[in-house]
Order: sequence, then C-alpha cells, then structure tokens
Amino acid sequence: MEERVRIAREIHDGVAQSIIGLSLSLETCTELTEAQGGPLHDQLQRLVPLAKKALLETRHYIYHLKPVLDGESGLVAVAETQVREFETVAGTPVKLSVDGKGSDVPVVTSTAFYRIL
Repeated sequence: MEERVRIAREIHDGVAQSIIGLSLSLETCTELTEAQGGPLHDQLQRLVPLAKKALLETRHYIYHLKPVLDGESGLVAVAETQVREFETVAGTPVKLSVDGKGSDVPVVTSTAFYRIL
C-alpha cells in the first residue's frame, strides 16, 4: 500500500501537474489565436479537450492507486484540491465555502463526501 501511495503521489506531482500546465497553455494559445482564426487556431481548439481528457484519465489512475483519504491531508484540503482541479479541467469557476475545520468528521463520512464532490 505504501508503494501504491508513493506511485500515486509521483503521478500527481509529476505527470498530472505537467498535463495541467499543458492544458492551461493550450487554452491560452487558443485564446491568443482566436482573432486570427485559421488552421493553427483550429488545431489548438482540438488539442484542449484532448489535454483535459488526458488529465481526467491520469486522475482516474491516481484515484485507484491511492486510498481516497490517506491521512496525509484533511477533508478541507482534499476538497479544495478537488475544486481547483475541477476548475482547471472543466473551465468552470467554483466557489467552495467551508464552515469549521472538517477535522471532526468521521473517516467514513469524509470518504463519502469526497466521492460525492
């Protein structure tokens, strides 16, 4: 289990972060070429969803390698990370509002909440 967690962390910190950077850069390039149109703009528009799909697949692998809540981060920190990644992938702004610390929530409840989120 320790090895699975280590591999999941390396994928998250390496490959997933690189794909997020790639996706954001592609979106920026698409916006910059929008006024010009043409084949470059069209190609960039096709690449953005491909990058987002790669990120979703990578997150899927991480999810299955690592326990949902492994004790390294609290529920609030995990939820904030999920919201940031969703915003990046979906391009939809999200506001997360938390009352309290989330440290008093039982693991079973935290896991259910995380999966729903």
